[in-house]
Amino acid sequence: MKLIIFTQHFWPENFRINDMAEQIIKNKKIKELSVFTAKPNYPKGRILKGYKKFSFEEKKRGKIKIYRTQIIPRRNASTLDLVLNYLSYVISALFNIFRIKKKFDLVFVYATSPIFQAIPAIFYSKLKNIPIVLWVQDLWPNSVQETGYISNKLIIKIIKYITRIIYNNCDLILVQSKKFIYPVKKLSNTKTRTFYNPSQFSSVRKKKFKLKKNKIKKIYYTGNIGNAQNLENLIKFCKNTKLNNFKITLFGDGSKKNWLKRKIINEKLSKKIEIKDYLKNNFIKEVAKADSLLLLLSKGKALSKTIPAKFQTYLYFGKPIISWSDGEVSYIINKNELGYTAKSSSIHEFSQSISKIINMNQKGYKKFYFNNINFFNKNFCIRKNSQELIE
Repeated sequence: MKLIIFTQHFWPENFRINDMAEQIIKNKKIKELSVFTAKPNYPKGRILKGYKKFSFEEKKRGKIKIYRTQIIPRRNASTLDLVLNYLSYVISALFNIFRIKKKFDLVFVYATSPIFQAIPAIFYSKLKNIPIVLWVQDLWPNSVQETGYISNKLIIKIIKYITRIIYNNCDLILVQSKKFIYPVKKLSNTKTRTFYNPSQFSSVRKKKFKLKKNKIKKIYYTGNIGNAQNLENLIKFCKNTKLNNFKITLFGDGSKKNWLKRKIINEKLSKKIEIKDYLKNNFIKEVAKADSLLLLLSKGKALSKTIPAKFQTYLYFGKPIISWSDGEVSYIINKNELGYTAKSSSIHEFSQSISKIINMNQKGYKKFYFNNINFFNKNFCIRKNSQELIE
């Protein structure tokens, strides 16, 4: 099979589709793999060095051919910047799909927000008369409404209408959470199946467990720092807690990073919480230092149905996970004893989870270590998931 992937973000930007593409091309059933994407500009907001800003480019990464379309960069990630960024990808991609001369058997769309990025892929599939598979990462328009980016009811209706058209013009829809199926089915009759986001890692071997005797418990969060991350409550907790012997470190970037930095300085919370840049190098070595790994999701029906991609990666390390969120991911953690959970609105429950990490003994850590690794190997190792995707 000859496959083309459409995704607004691809290497060197850090998205899960990078790892999936690397695994897919190794499979003997895939004769050829190409990726249609934009010029890399996430998360820094500017086109990276080595890429021409105003022209269409064709590059190679190993066996993968990459088509790069022009885009207005995210800049400071203001609402206007993001709107221009998203629209410029759709418009430039629609013009440049005609430059793809090779013939493919299938179009595959990695649909991060916004869902509109699927539009050029749909046009391409119609143009070439080939099937298209859409892998939905966020529920639209639910997600954009709940995170507060858009509140105008007319705009929400328009987005919902466009989303319905996108879904109905696909041959198969894959969703990253079982809870996504019903909302998608409300908008479309297209066949829909669950396909979990894998980790970027393959299966992990169990090793003899050793407890790290850290006086200050290190609680790490990795990923986006934006409206969906329940940051207001995180600041309230750090400001009012009487707990000691812990420190929360957020590794990442996003639209609320600077806001959070200012809050930490103004509220004098640097002993409780800190922010660092994305872990590009030594990711495994650095995250392995944590005593616990943190998931943050704000309150909302769509967000509660989401399984953040970082959850799968967290499992790989065998660390107890703290989920400060509602819905699907907390349900999975509780059912399989993978860590502790707190409702997104409850600072008290989150405080209890932190307290349990601070006071956890060897036996408790060992239980989570084996539970998390077993669950990871069964459900989320990338080699297994990529094979399932190809089938």
